[in-house]
Amino acid sequence: LKSKFFRRGEDFNNYTGVNVGVETMIRKNFLSGVTGGFADLSRYPVIVAPFLNEQDAYDVERLIEYVRAGGKLYFSGAEMPALLRTFFNAEVKGRSRERKVYLAPKKQYEDIFEDYCAEYPMAFSSTAPIVEGICDETVIATVTLPYTPQDIPQFASIHSNPPGIKTEIPAVAHTAYGKGEVVWSAFPIESNALYDYRNAFVRLLTNILGYTPTLASDAPYDVELSAFRDGHRILLSSVLLTEEEKARRIEDFSVTVRCGFVPKRVRLLPEGRAIPAEISGDTLTFTLSSPRLFEMMEISYVPRVNSEGVYHGASPRFFWKNEEKFR
Repeated sequence: LKSKFFRRGEDFNNYTGVNVGVETMIRKNFLSGVTGGFADLSRYPVIVAPFLNEQDAYDVERLIEYVRAGGKLYFSGAEMPALLRTFFNAEVKGRSRERKVYLAPKKQYEDIFEDYCAEYPMAFSSTAPIVEGICDETVIATVTLPYTPQDIPQFASIHSNPPGIKTEIPAVAHTAYGKGEVVWSAFPIESNALYDYRNAFVRLLTNILGYTPTLASDAPYDVELSAFRDGHRILLSSVLLTEEEKARRIEDFSVTVRCGFVPKRVRLLPEGRAIPAEISGDTLTFTLSSPRLFEMMEISYVPRVNSEGVYHGASPRFFWKNEEKFR
C-alpha cells in the first residue's frame, strides 16, 4: 500500500502497474492474481513487482529469497535500491534532468519491443534513474535522452522532446540469481496500456524469463478465461467482459491448457456434453464453438493407482496435498 505514493509526482506508481499489468495478462490469457506481504511467494512461477519503493522494505528479503530458491521476478523502478544492489550489484547515482526519456533496445532484443529500436526508441514521460554497476552483458536496453532538456530556452522541437542523445545508462537488464532469474526495467512498461507496450511487457516475461503460460488461447480480447484446480479436475470459465454481447456473436476460439496431469476429457457444464479435444502429454487443446456470454468447462482424468500406491497420469507436484483423498 505504501507504494501507491510516488514522491516525484509521476502519473504512474505500483497501483497503476498492478492494474494495467493484470489487465494485460487478462487480454493475453495469462492466469494471474494479486499478491503481497501476506502470501507465500514460493507457489508462483513468476512475480511482477511494479515500482515498489523503499517504504515497502519488508518485502525485500522475501523477494530475494524467492528468486534465490528458483523464482522468476520482474520488477521496475529504482525506488527499491536493495533489489538492484543484490541482483545486479548496482547503485542509483541520481536521476536525469530530462522528464521525457526513451528506452532503446539493443539490436539482438529488438523483437521484444515491437517496432522500437535504437533509432526509434520507446517513449516515457518520466525522469530516468542513473544506475551504475550493471554488467553490460546483462543489459537488454539503454536510455536515450531528448536533444534538449525541457527547462532551457533552446529547443529541438516546439511540439515535443524527440530522442537525440544515446547513452549507456541501463534501461532494462536480465540476470540469473541463485536458482532463479530477474528482469529489471527502469521504466513502467507494465503501466502503459498501449498495444506495443503491453506486448513488450509480456515478451519480457515469456521470451526473457522463459515463462510458459498454463493457458493459451486465440479468444477475442474482451473474453476473459480463468481456471481453478478442484481436486482431480480443472474448472475453466469463459466470460465476455463488455456490453457488446448485445450487438455481436462471440466467435469460436481455441483453448490450450497445461494440466499438470494427463487429461482424459473436457466437458461443457452443467449439461456435461463432451467437447472434442486433442491430448498430448499433460496438455489438452479444444475449440469452444458458438460460445455464450458465460461458459464453464471441466477438464478431468480418471485417477489410477498401481499396487505400490503410485499414481499414473499425474505429476507429484499436483497430488502430494491430495494423496489421502485419492487413496
